[in-house]
Amino acid sequence: MRLRGFTVLAITIASLSAQIARTPEGRPDLSGIYDIATLTPLVRPANLADRQSLSDAEAKAVAEHQATALQFRLRRFVLIHVPMLDVQAPNQSTRKSR
Repeated sequence: MRLRGFTVLAITIASLSAQIARTPEGRPDLSGIYDIATLTPLVRPANLADRQSLSDAEAKAVAEHQATALQFRLRRFVLIHVPMLDVQAPNQSTRKSR
């Protein structure tokens, strides 16, 4: 009985001290900025469907593959969306002669 009373007291104190932001409708406010930089896929790949975990070597291979794929996507994005820079040699005629 003593343990149950302590548990109830601890839960009550924790609930009083924790202020959860709420929307006007009373739901928890989950707005904000989230970091989605993760190598964990949202859907398990078919070739790993029956596996619980990866070995260190397999995890390293997956990380390297993801890094390579990210570099490829980044290069592709830059080529498509960044205009080509027109880099020319300095105009020799505008130099002041001494």
